[in-house]
Amino acid sequence: MDARYKCVKCNNMLRRPLQTSCGHRMCDICVDELFAEHGDTADCPGREEDCDQLRKNDPKSILKDACVRREMGQLKVFCPNKNTGCAGVYKWKDIKKHVESCEYRPLLCPLGCGHVIAQKELEHHEKEQCPKRPVTCPSCGTNVLSGDLQEHIEELCLEALLSCPHCGSGNMKRLQLEEHYKTCSKMPRRCPLYRQGCEFTGTKVTIRKHEHSAIKEHITILSRALNTLDFSVEHFDKKYQKVNIEIQKTAEKLNKLSLDNTVGNLEDKIKKSEKFLAGQSARVMKLEETLQAAAVEGDVVRQTIEIADIMEKQGNHERRIQRLENSNEQMQKLLASHDLQLRQHEDRMSDIALRFCTQESTSYDGTLIWIIKDYIRLKRDACTSRTLSLYSQPFYSSSRGYKMCARVFLNGDGVGKGTHLSLFFVIMRGDYDVFLHWPFQQNVTLALLAQDGSGRHLSESFCPETGNSSFKFPTSDMNVASGCPKFAPQNSVESETYLKDDTIFIKVVVDTYGLQEP
Repeated sequence: MDARYKCVKCNNMLRRPLQTSCGHRMCDICVDELFAEHGDTADCPGREEDCDQLRKNDPKSILKDACVRREMGQLKVFCPNKNTGCAGVYKWKDIKKHVESCEYRPLLCPLGCGHVIAQKELEHHEKEQCPKRPVTCPSCGTNVLSGDLQEHIEELCLEALLSCPHCGSGNMKRLQLEEHYKTCSKMPRRCPLYRQGCEFTGTKVTIRKHEHSAIKEHITILSRALNTLDFSVEHFDKKYQKVNIEIQKTAEKLNKLSLDNTVGNLEDKIKKSEKFLAGQSARVMKLEETLQAAAVEGDVVRQTIEIADIMEKQGNHERRIQRLENSNEQMQKLLASHDLQLRQHEDRMSDIALRFCTQESTSYDGTLIWIIKDYIRLKRDACTSRTLSLYSQPFYSSSRGYKMCARVFLNGDGVGKGTHLSLFFVIMRGDYDVFLHWPFQQNVTLALLAQDGSGRHLSESFCPETGNSSFKFPTSDMNVASGCPKFAPQNSVESETYLKDDTIFIKVVVDTYGLQEP
């Protein structure tokens, strides 16, 4: 490429060229970056002996170079989509028009799967390949996403025909299969004494054989269970005696306060509890005597069921007492939970206020310089999902032009989540939208500015797709964001080049060439 068509600052092909008073040429965005780095005055990046000192907003110091722009418009260039298959060569002035209709231009899947597809393959991708495309379950007719269809059939669909994994019986719907499990001869079941410690499992037939062949083992298990039950009864006796002593002490205090009726009620409850324990103890002793005298296996089975029932009731009684003892602790936990919810609500309100807070004055020249301070805390909030994204202050293409903003995910979004910083461009609803041209068609450049003076800014440019809803006339406060999910790796963003004093600078430039105010 001829050197006169290269920017003296970025050494790339000129974009909207400007000429300095000393004869060098720069991109307009490079001029903005130069003054952002050095202030209102800066030395010419050409660094030759006769170079001038440049002054911001001085038409004698920096002016538009229409001549070079016309010459560059006649240059023959390859389509930017050459690497994806386009072999066309076009004049520079016509390349934008070609790119808008190039069948090889990369497009982000509109269904939201995150894949970037060439335009000519997009329709096939949407209909045949995209995991986010809607499909119909062949069994129940429910609309689900293609990527979720297999899980839906295996775990959720009520009409899918399934087979019993135990006996192999097939062609049953899910509800029929659940009913089949209740009668399946090969369905694994546990021994009726599993609560008392018997670990045997098997089918209905093997369970019956086990009940006949393991009578001695079951008697041993039941004996241990009875010993445990006796110990539990003895434990509850001691516990009730202790409670009785405490209630008697409380009754004495209440007597002094003339609360005889309340004490009488408490004494009635204690008497009922003592009668209940006495009845339980007598029943256990009777069952133990009956068990020891049993010689017929049918008696053993019946005694087994009765003892299991007693132990279950005893366990329920113990749990009720435990719940009463722990009621105060549960109330304290409930209050602590409410306090936590209030704090979380306050945090969310602060995050919402931060998202819409305007930190700098509004720009009306299509350029946004967004200063994001306190980066480390905001990144941590993004990682913990407290604040997933941030919105910039609005900026405009002109005083009566398009209203726009930027949106950033510090911990990434979609395919860039956890690895990249994701940066997006957003069209907002403005006061003059009815007078503007739609869909939005201006080139957009997203950039992360270097702060070490090297000029190694990270940037991405794109031309809006006319069929994308992100660039149509806004019918709500803002359209769906569009941009780069994998804009910059997080380890690069957090290097000394781009992160300084816990602050990063993001720049968004909208090409206003050819725009006319209403």
